[in-house]
Amino acid sequence: MCGLAGFIDFSGHGDESLAAVMANTLTHRGPDDSGVWVGDVGNARIGLGHRRLSIIDIRPESAQPMSYGGFQIVYNGEIYNYAEVRDALTALGHVFQTHSDTEVLLHAFAQWGPACVKRLIGMFAFVVVDTHAAKIHFFRDRAGVKPIYIYQKNGLCIFGSELKALHVHPGFEKQIDEDAFSRYFDYGYVPSGQCIFRDAKKLQPGTYETIDLVTGSREVQCYWSVEAQYQAQQSTIDYPGALEQLGGLLDSACRYRMVADVPVGLFLSGGYDSTAVLASLAQSSSHPIKAFTIGFETGNNELPQAQQIAAHLGAEHYAYTCTEHDARAIIPDLPETYDEPFADSSAIPTTLVSRFAAGHVKVALSADGGDETFYGYTSYAQLGRRIAKLRRLPSVTRRPIAAVLRASASVLPATKIRQRQMLQGLGAALHEDDRTMAARLHVVARQLPRDYRRALFMGFCDAERVHGLCTTRSTDVLDEAAAWDYANYLVDDILVKVDRATMSASLEGREPLLDHRLAEFAARLPISYKYDGGRQKRILKDYVHQYVPEKIMAGPKRGFTIPVLRWLREDLSDLLDEHLSAECLAESGLFNVGAVVQLVEDFRQNRVHYTPLIWKLLMFQMWYQRWMKA
Repeated sequence: MCGLAGFIDFSGHGDESLAAVMANTLTHRGPDDSGVWVGDVGNARIGLGHRRLSIIDIRPESAQPMSYGGFQIVYNGEIYNYAEVRDALTALGHVFQTHSDTEVLLHAFAQWGPACVKRLIGMFAFVVVDTHAAKIHFFRDRAGVKPIYIYQKNGLCIFGSELKALHVHPGFEKQIDEDAFSRYFDYGYVPSGQCIFRDAKKLQPGTYETIDLVTGSREVQCYWSVEAQYQAQQSTIDYPGALEQLGGLLDSACRYRMVADVPVGLFLSGGYDSTAVLASLAQSSSHPIKAFTIGFETGNNELPQAQQIAAHLGAEHYAYTCTEHDARAIIPDLPETYDEPFADSSAIPTTLVSRFAAGHVKVALSADGGDETFYGYTSYAQLGRRIAKLRRLPSVTRRPIAAVLRASASVLPATKIRQRQMLQGLGAALHEDDRTMAARLHVVARQLPRDYRRALFMGFCDAERVHGLCTTRSTDVLDEAAAWDYANYLVDDILVKVDRATMSASLEGREPLLDHRLAEFAARLPISYKYDGGRQKRILKDYVHQYVPEKIMAGPKRGFTIPVLRWLREDLSDLLDEHLSAECLAESGLFNVGAVVQLVEDFRQNRVHYTPLIWKLLMFQMWYQRWMKA
């Protein structure tokens, strides 16, 4: 795990010191070593900078940027199957000087070109300069575990693992993109393909972008998508066979992610996802797995259940109970860690557990992706029930009913903002086929209500329009929701949260449940194997119950939730005074200041019905103070 940064300048400017300054903003991602390379290729000057967190082959010979046969690479991530790829390349005559996966990746590109990415099992963002063809290539892994930002304007391209690397380049212009700003207030994050700044974006998962260093032309190719997996032919495997195959895939994914030349551990909650990972590792490991859990004095506390699971599976368990003071102390650090607006408050406990684990290991496995892959969210069951009811409506009645719903929304009291939003969304969705209707209802529930959008922002932006998957086979409506979450919420919320939190502690996070082979397997399963109308995550739970008694796993689904809204009304109300004052809100020119000030006052009096908006506003304003005024 590392940090990369660099520039492509068609005016010929830039030197090693600039590449180093950019890379050094990412020292937390790679405190062990650094390096730069600058060269003229085609009509452009290229600068590559790298910060290294040494995990595999920690010798200096494996430092980056790395060169081979006219190719240069900077790389962030891990190629878990690098040994097999290395063997294939050795058989073709390649000779290696190190034992690193970086060198294997570089030789793989030299041998197979961009198509090499299809051979990789791993998490990665990497940049390859091909001096022979005068091209530069940017790659991102299938699930989007590793980030890369790209800014392009007026013959200049700047890139980095985090936005902070772009800020120090003198050619970077900080202009807020109003559409990305609107999307942030919809979802609490800025989606991939966009960035909070104009002329910048996050490279989409499962894609690579090529820039011609002679002409400056760009081309983007998609080599993998979760949508394509749902569009594939459904598997005919029976349930016992599927359960056995899941075990084999999970064991392979977990074993791959234990490969390292440094200590490795696991984030353990009391839930099925991390228990599945621990159960798989415990079957093949010759020594106890180090497992890390934090508990809470208030809010959800999974520590007692995690202790039971760890004891049953023989883990070496490390537990820490976090106080409210510990959690509140993280909040001022969030804009530095999350240098694009980000409003998932579970970043606080994720940062705490990352710091805790970093005191004992250098790599930690995290079990994200289970809910999206195996249908664990309660919203899926709720969506299924709603669609089942709507299907009973004859098609000829849908349009008049939609008109009634929209009319009903218009006469609801102004305080019923969320209800108005749902009625408007349902009225619009009734014009669609079942799958598009499901996708639209699923996403509308996550978007900022239209009334707030019109009242609070100076520049009104319509909500993002949602389309179905247009699948080639008859998918269930829940597939629409799960596929959307995998491609959007997982990538831009969950994985951003974990990447920035772990990297802020110089800890490498690995994601076994996001192995693309698991995603491909699960997407093709009959839906009843994942959700049978009564049980969510059916097949994953049955896998876990082979190793952990069901009575230990009993209990409702929990998560990293902490009482931030209560804190903002009480001990942390000074944050609202500081960042959501009329003076501060006016600085950006983005808000209707009077409306936001009134909203904050209503929140203090417990009169706000859509409370997540307060945290989104606070996180944006704290980000603005750190990154727009600095």
